[in-house]
Amino acid sequence: MNSYVILGIIAGLPFVLAILMRVNSIYLYMSVAAGLILAQYVSYDTMLALNAFFAHKDFGNYVNLGLLLTPIVLSLFFLRKSMSRSKTIFHLLPLAATCAALGTLIMGYLPGGIQHQLLTNQIGKTADNSQNALIAAATILTLLLAWLTLSPHDDKKKRRR
Repeated sequence: MNSYVILGIIAGLPFVLAILMRVNSIYLYMSVAAGLILAQYVSYDTMLALNAFFAHKDFGNYVNLGLLLTPIVLSLFFLRKSMSRSKTIFHLLPLAATCAALGTLIMGYLPGGIQHQLLTNQIGKTADNSQNALIAAATILTLLLAWLTLSPHDDKKKRRR
């Protein structure tokens, strides 16, 4: 498959699904962060458990990829319609940055042949080299969105019983 098509699917599919399902970009960012933490810290134990059941199989990249994507897929499913249509415009830029960062993270967990094919491409090299900048941009934009759109709990209002 053409490496441009693979890159387009990796970067574009989460963005399109999040827009169509109207998932709040703050939740999607948190899901990406949770998936990254799972992929980095739980993957070894998960591979040990899988190797106990399936001997002589190498699940390395697939376990990492599955742990990275599981919170995102679950958030897309359970948090659909968590964003109103009127606020969609405010979520586009943080969502695009989050999905671009997710795309670069996914590239790191792909099997060797596909990863090599993507990194020999100029766009793939550029995306891989800008991973830190994309993560920083997604973090800043998501925090700004949260600070500007989420209302803090007002302690002055008390419920009457």
